[in-house]
Amino acid sequence: MKYEFETSFLDCVDEVQNVAMEIYGRYNLEKSMLWMTEEFGEFFKSIRKGESKERITEEMGDLLAWILCMGNILDIRVADAIEMTMKKEINRQLEVYHKLKYSSNLKYLDIAVEEKAPNR
Repeated sequence: MKYEFETSFLDCVDEVQNVAMEIYGRYNLEKSMLWMTEEFGEFFKSIRKGESKERITEEMGDLLAWILCMGNILDIRVADAIEMTMKKEINRQLEVYHKLKYSSNLKYLDIAVEEKAPNR
């Protein structure tokens, strides 16, 4: 069995990544890693300092923009990365808790868990 997001969600992520490509292009990888690290620090600092939700949102947006840029630089579809991570976490929660820990109703997902061989 397998797990899948609704296509429209992944299409939306693709569209946002394409817009990021049009706005930012493909920067130099090394410089981009530094800038992304700096943005993460600013995001983290805004939370630690208890800054306004608007300021934290701004910093989160900056960080997300760099994630999209890194996807474009590395030719990685961000939608695939999101799907892979969510699939991994859903499968982990189902294995550990035999259910999703925080939700019993994910109507926007078609959930079917990958079958795993029994632990020996």
